[in-house]
Amino acid sequence: MFKKLSSAVLILIAGVSLSYAGAGPNIHEGNWEITSTMEMEGMPAGGAVPMKYAQCLTSKDAVPKNPDTVKGCTIKNMKAEGNTVTWTMRCNEQGATIDGSGTVTYSSDTMQGTIKMTLNDPEGGKMQMTQRMSGKRIGDCKK
Repeated sequence: MFKKLSSAVLILIAGVSLSYAGAGPNIHEGNWEITSTMEMEGMPAGGAVPMKYAQCLTSKDAVPKNPDTVKGCTIKNMKAEGNTVTWTMRCNEQGATIDGSGTVTYSSDTMQGTIKMTLNDPEGGKMQMTQRMSGKRIGDCKK
């Protein structure tokens, strides 16, 4: 009897673990307003001007991407663990490359995140940048 019960419990635990492994972050899918601020080496604290943009976010496409700044960028290694989504990225623009990694944590209708990037300019050397993001759901995605 004990063997049957312990086997049933193990099967139940395995089934629950598999269902959570496939679950995405706690994101209320829809149109989101995202505010981002860029910090760069040598820039005075508080000197960055916040930028706002809107994006349709889903559990399968949960990486915030400013359409004005992601031209030439490739998102790789995106994975979700719990409510946090992480990824790496590489951008190529005008002979320079930008390598970065990002993380964003969702809480249904809000999110907070950070992208850390290194600009590799053959003429100007390397520069470290950090983009901080916050967002809120503002409605359904436009079709």
